[in-house]
Amino acid sequence: MIEELADIAYKLEIEKLIVEAPDINTPVINAFSKVGFYRAAVIPNMAKERKNMPVDIVVMMKDIKPAHDDEYDYVF
Repeated sequence: MIEELADIAYKLEIEKLIVEAPDINTPVINAFSKVGFYRAAVIPNMAKERKNMPVDIVVMMKDIKPAHDDEYDYVF
């Protein structure tokens, strides 16, 4: 399902996908890591768990298409 979202994003010419998940939810983090998402940031104490304890939020990203602007000359 995650790979299907990436395929749809590619067809829509979206450059990046961003996911936010609680740091304690390792199955979700592992699933997104397996399909190419990487940890971009961790926001400490952003959410609370069921017992009202603070939880860090992991921000994960995946590059779908490189940014390109035709108005600029790119020299590689």
